[in-house]
Order: sequence, then C-alpha cells, then structure tokens
Amino acid sequence: MGINLSRLDIRKHLLDLNLSAAAIARDGGVSRQMVQAVISGRSATPWVRRLIAEKLGMTYLRVWGVPDPGTPAGVRADAKPTALVCRVKQHADKGASEVPPCAA
Repeated sequence: MGINLSRLDIRKHLLDLNLSAAAIARDGGVSRQMVQAVISGRSATPWVRRLIAEKLGMTYLRVWGVPDPGTPAGVRADAKPTALVCRVKQHADKGASEVPPCAA
C-alpha cells in the first residue's frame, strides 16, 4: 500500500512548505482543531485528509497509507489530486463535443 506518513512527518512537511493547520483550515472552510485532529490521527475525515494531502503536494495514498475512498473508479489510487480533478471533469463532460486535454 502507501507510505502512511507519521504525524511528525506531516508537521515537518507543513513547516517546510511554510503552512500551518490554521492556513489549511481557512482554505478548506474547516476549524483548525479539525485539521489538527486529522494530522494527529484522532480523526480520519476523508475530505480533510484529502485537503491536507493536496496542500502537501502528495497523494492521499502516500500521506495516509490507504487509497482515497472518494477516488472515482478507473483512477489509480496513487494519482495526484490534479489528475483526479481532471478525470472527474472528463467524466462530467463526457457528452460534450470537445473534452479539454488533461496534463500528464
């Protein structure tokens, strides 16, 4: 499976990126306490985990060690968040005459 970073690894990566739990919380519209609870392992809320992984620039699988439960069928569990958004957009636009190409 994935790597499953420790809470200390996550905090180190956040410091390296000059990010705080409060900044992630503001961007995600959630409380700082919720972000800290997910980082510490007291909560496993998938969408907050997804937000943290995205801010770290890593996949859900790499950070949490398990596939993202919200990954659409047909998308690799280790796909970067931008790939997931692109795949979902392509699926939603399936009936459109022209689907914009996705970056690799």
